Amino acid sequence: MKAAKTDPWLSENPPEIGFYPFRAEGCIVDREEMILASLQECHRSVMEEDMESLSFTGTTNARFFNLYQGTPATCYGPIGAKLHAPDEGVDLESVKNVTKVLALTAMNWCGVD
Repeated sequence: MKAAKTDPWLSENPPEIGFYPFRAEGCIVDREEMILASLQECHRSVMEEDMESLSFTGTTNARFFNLYQGTPATCYGPIGAKLHAPDEGVDLESVKNVTKVLALTAMNWCGVD
């Protein structure tokens, strides 16, 4: 606010600063869920390595399925950088691989050979 006092316009029109955090219920997905086992198996088949799992404090729409519908859900996607930034990017080869993994997972889950 000190800087605003030294500016002719801002000194007459001081900025208002507020904090309006987004808050949502957290959720935990059991890594032993059958759908995650299928995803892991298909990931390994396409990528020839185990799927990396991580936990984070952000929020996704997966929480609605987990918390309110009793449907296990997770986030799985391509490699990217600077997510949600103006210069965000995605690795196109990983998009192809993720598409294969998700297609195989759906087929596996539905019992299609």
